Amino acid sequence: MASKKDEIILSYEDVLLRKSDLELLNPGNWLNDNLISFWFSYLQNQLIPTQLFTAYCCLCPELSQIIKSAQQSTDMFNELKQILSDYEDKNVFFVAINDCDYSQFGGSHWSLLVFKPHCDQQSRAKHYDSGVNSANIRDAEIIANILNRILCDDNPINVTQENCIKQINGYDCGIHLLANCEALIRMLFIDENSALSKLASLRVIENKRNEIKNTILELKSKDEI
Repeated sequence: MASKKDEIILSYEDVLLRKSDLELLNPGNWLNDNLISFWFSYLQNQLIPTQLFTAYCCLCPELSQIIKSAQQSTDMFNELKQILSDYEDKNVFFVAINDCDYSQFGGSHWSLLVFKPHCDQQSRAKHYDSGVNSANIRDAEIIANILNRILCDDNPINVTQENCIKQINGYDCGIHLLANCEALIRMLFIDENSALSKLASLRVIENKRNEIKNTILELKSKDEI
């Protein structure tokens, strides 16, 4: 029997959120895979127009780790090709990047990769990293090139490091990832003339924890009606 702390508080799409997940939204905590996956699903449902839903995709942390593991063997690569066969019609992938090894859970830093398989090689893969030293660039390059091999061609591609707001502490990288992803989706469909620095400003990032927590509690209350 689950402890009271770990009771399920919300089932949303394929994500089960527990009380312990909700507590990670308090200041000073590093976001886990569950929270990243939840907000990705929420953004897809709320911001991407229904008629374009199948062309845009937020890849959750679990799938990005599977993609990373495909570098290890032909069998894993072929298995991934089968998984991604359902994604061939996508125009844009928003990918959660983590610096943990492909065979492990955890990690210490989140960032965002945007992969556009139908663009030219120079602009196909863009990386948004709130860390000062862009620590996740190697992981982003691995995932981008695996996606490229499966969805495009065998030619290696470079990942462009894009400008974004830098974090001012050691634990808000996940919040920056989610704020950047949301801002880029809004720039595509809602506010084309806005800049990333405005839609994912430091003020927006500072309020994002409460926004996500309030959204979870609101969805929970609707489920209970």
